[in-house]
Amino acid sequence: MKKLTICTNIRANLKSSIVVGLAFIVAVWTTTSYAQNPVASAPAQAIPADEERITLARQLSDEMLQQMNVSKMFDGMTSNMKAIFLEASSKQDPTKSAEYHDKVATIVARESATLQKELTDKMMPKMAAAIRNLYATRFTADELRTILAYTRSPVAKKQVQVTLAELPALMSPMFSEMAAEAPKMSQRLRSALEREGIVLKR
Repeated sequence: MKKLTICTNIRANLKSSIVVGLAFIVAVWTTTSYAQNPVASAPAQAIPADEERITLARQLSDEMLQQMNVSKMFDGMTSNMKAIFLEASSKQDPTKSAEYHDKVATIVARESATLQKELTDKMMPKMAAAIRNLYATRFTADELRTILAYTRSPVAKKQVQVTLAELPALMSPMFSEMAAEAPKMSQRLRSALEREGIVLKR
């Protein structure tokens, strides 16, 4: 049971970290697009996309993806994964040896890197297509040119570089907190189900 609990919690932490990472990609992407206009206006109504706006939207998404360098970003995040999972494993079962916890953390960090790459390769084309469609149907050609010009500006490039460079340090406390809270959340969900007469196998 102890082995199952450790694996379940680590797997949950891994999935959470990847979801947070992908969500952060969207946040960086969106922030970069609108940093030059901090006052939000009402959401634009969808309008039929024409060839000019489709082309501009594609250029914009391509520029953003190139600047973000998602693979490099995940490499930086993965470098902190072993320490996070090492801490989680040690707290989960302090009776095990340091060698055991190091082996667990090494395996999970390695698998997390592989899974992150697989999910990124799978999700980013879909995300890029969805955002291209959003831009092409919610912005005029002139608005897209304005956003594109900002995206190509030195300050926008610096914004992305600084944000992504600091991302591992920014995300590490969040991952550690999720790892610490995972057992409590698991028990809370189990208790809620049991109150309703649903008993999960242990």
